[in-house]
Amino acid sequence: MALIAIIALVALVALASTATAQTACTSSQTLSCALYTDCIERNCNCAAGRPPYSGTFGLKYCSRFASAVSLTPAGQAWRDKTLICLRDRASRAYVDNAGPPCDCKAIQAKAIASHSDCYTSNPSFCALPDDDLRQIADIVDGNDVFALGISGVWQTGYTLLVCMRQAGVNRGARIAEIFLAEESRSFTNAVLDAATKAADASEREVRAVLQALKAKLGPPLQLD
Repeated sequence: MALIAIIALVALVALASTATAQTACTSSQTLSCALYTDCIERNCNCAAGRPPYSGTFGLKYCSRFASAVSLTPAGQAWRDKTLICLRDRASRAYVDNAGPPCDCKAIQAKAIASHSDCYTSNPSFCALPDDDLRQIADIVDGNDVFALGISGVWQTGYTLLVCMRQAGVNRGARIAEIFLAEESRSFTNAVLDAATKAADASEREVRAVLQALKAKLGPPLQLD
């Protein structure tokens, strides 16, 4: 009887653990970051691969943004919508590629590819006031985006391009200048190059402004 009781207890614990993991894998309207740890990492250990999204970048920035308390009401509404959107896309990527075995490369590629859409859907990053943009720029470290590879840089550049389309070229340029002001020269150049390549051939003014920003924010090193 004691053995049966122990087996039953182990089974209950396993079921509870599975239920917790499944709950974490389901998108919700709360600002929880459990998806990255209790779902993707627990079941797939994707942080061990490259690019290191779910257990490092995704979790790190979900936590950073969730704890940002100085955003304006508009910034908070954008933050809440964006975190839920990013988590929903990552959850869908997990469900589609959980295997077994897990396809971590596909999960992380789809999660990274969701950033621009989630940032610029209504309410859009492009409509935020300067104070919120500066706080977001302080939260995001360009070196972490660089670590995601070309896809992370492209998502950043494309987001800034979308801002030029949504808010107008001049306002979009101002947004790019605020967001990239404190970043490294190499990151700034790469992001602005990505935005320029993503622009349509007909968007001549956009391309010219992006190149002017590159000259202003990311000039090459002058060696003596």
